Order: sequence, then C-alpha cells, then structure tokens
Amino acid sequence: IMLKSMVGSSAVALYSASVTLASALSMIPSSLVEGFRPEIMDQKTKDESLYRRRFRQLYAVIFWSSVCYCTMITLFPQFVISLLYGQKYIDASSSLALVVWYSTFSYFGSVNNMYMVAEKKAHWVQITTTVGALSNIALNAVLIPKLGIVGAALASLLTQFVANFVMMWLVPGLRPGFQLMIEGITLRKIFKKEK
Repeated sequence: IMLKSMVGSSAVALYSASVTLASALSMIPSSLVEGFRPEIMDQKTKDESLYRRRFRQLYAVIFWSSVCYCTMITLFPQFVISLLYGQKYIDASSSLALVVWYSTFSYFGSVNNMYMVAEKKAHWVQITTTVGALSNIALNAVLIPKLGIVGAALASLLTQFVANFVMMWLVPGLRPGFQLMIEGITLRKIFKKEK
C-alpha cells in the first residue's frame, strides 16, 4: 500500500516479483519447523538438554540453508529475474538481492514463536509482532521515498531483523532463546550432549 501510494503501481509489480522469488523455498523451512515442533515440545518435559539441542539444530539448518539460497540469489539476481520473469522485470533485481535475506529472519520468527510458547512466554509473540509491524511502517515511510523498491526491500529486511533477532536479545526473558539461536548459527553444541 505504501509503495503504491509513494512510487506507483509499476513499483508494486516489481517488488511483488522480488518477494515471490525471495520466498520461493519457504516450504522447506516451514516443513522443518513443523517437523521439529512435536519433538521439541515433547522434549521440554522429558530431556531439557535434548530440547535445547534440537532448537540449536533447527536454527542451524534454517540459517545455513537460507544463507546458501540467499547467496545464490544475491550473486545472480538479474539472471534469476530474467529467466523467470523476462527482461521487463529486470529492475526488480536490485530489490531481490536485498529482500531475499529477510526470509532468513522471518523463518527465525517461526522458531522463536515455538520457543516462546514452549517456555510459557507466548505473550511475547504478539509484542514482537507488533514491534515488527510498527518498525515496518516507520522504515517504509523513511526509505521508500528515498530508495523506491530498494527502500521497501531494505525496510522488510530490517523489520525482520529487529522483530526476530534484536528483540530476542533485548528482552531479558528471551535471551536464553537468543543464546540458542547464536549457538545454532555458529554450529556450537548442535551434535553432542550437554553435561
């Protein structure tokens, strides 16, 4: 809505092409989250060490598979756009190279929400979602007039980063989950049992 009112309908079409490609593989991380969910929730009451390790493993798989996909798209956005949409959409390549990275942090949001529910901190799901929505409106208002669809892409990326990464660090009660995320990203403690 903001993009259309500030830049025009053609910008919306270009940005939509970018977002569609950015989330093309979303079924894989979504399937991973749903596949891990029953065991993680079950292990919360049975084996706290395994519960934490499963979270680390899920963060690791989501992060590193997303990095592979995002890097490929970022290196060759014009080729991807041209191949799938044709030359008339080539201007979408600049936003695609940025917006593709927001998917990594949005997938973290799904894992974070599972963590908050498992830890009986589900009220934070709504709060982080609200912070994300307000951040997105503010960032779009500032960045779209200056950068057009690239500004919208940057706003989306920063919104997901704030809502699903920074908020986990900022809120003291969520920091243990942030620690699991960092350990997953850095591949620490994902294979061996804790002592």
